[in-house]
Amino acid sequence: MLSNEVFTAQIEFKIQVQEWKNILLRGYNISDKEKYLSEFQKKEISVRERLNNASIMADQLGLNAQSIKIKQLAEQHLALGLIYKAALDKASFETYQNIQKADQSVKGADRALETRLNARQQPKILKAKNAAVSQLADAVARRVLIKLTHDHRLLIGF
Repeated sequence: MLSNEVFTAQIEFKIQVQEWKNILLRGYNISDKEKYLSEFQKKEISVRERLNNASIMADQLGLNAQSIKIKQLAEQHLALGLIYKAALDKASFETYQNIQKADQSVKGADRALETRLNARQQPKILKAKNAAVSQLADAVARRVLIKLTHDHRLLIGF
């Protein structure tokens, strides 16, 4: 489903950003750096695949405007990946100051994409919450009606 692909891309992106932080925090150890870099790259690929799938689905559904927006998200994600790679290429994990420099070079770079991914999900989340509230209200109303019916039967002797 289209919304699931975008939502999964959003989650994968958040994990990708966390893996970047893991690289910075634990990258002084070469094996840890390789581990978290590998996880970072896996999430990068996953986000790209999810956005690509979502774009294809939008095209198939005739949602051309949505498809264009999703392709723009994918392009923004690709550009962000280049920023992260450049920071890693320049980074030295020998001192805390060098790690801070790497962090500062990408600080806030992910926020625009994260905001756009979140914005794409907000209407769907609100709709799902409204549906859940409506279902809950219906269930409560049924229980009240059943209780009233039961109490009424007790009063009249049925």
